[in-house]
Amino acid sequence: MSAKPGDSFTLQAPPYHRYIVLTSPDENGDVLAVNFTSITPDHPDQGCILRTPDYPSYIKHPTTLRFNKAEMLPAEKIQESAQLKINEPLSATALRKIQEAAIKSPHLKDKFRDFIRDEL
Repeated sequence: MSAKPGDSFTLQAPPYHRYIVLTSPDENGDVLAVNFTSITPDHPDQGCILRTPDYPSYIKHPTTLRFNKAEMLPAEKIQESAQLKINEPLSATALRKIQEAAIKSPHLKDKFRDFIRDEL
């Protein structure tokens, strides 16, 4: 089984970031993923602020995403890797909120925008 939009996983090694999958696998079997991060005054991208109701099993305080660090990852390896912990997926509503914010973010690499638009 490969990763799909809304799936979430956590690195089991430093820096222990939690990621969300934003897209279906492309022709190479890769998905676009982005990690959650706490909001700080100097964080460059606060275009998508998530709160506890957006992802109750994880978010305990206002949180955003590092669109500037979004990356393509092999979908199959996300599900199979012992270095990743698979988490509860995001709701469709929260996923769409993140996807729409990603497209608008000035920090997301341009090459990823159409990939996300294809999901909407």
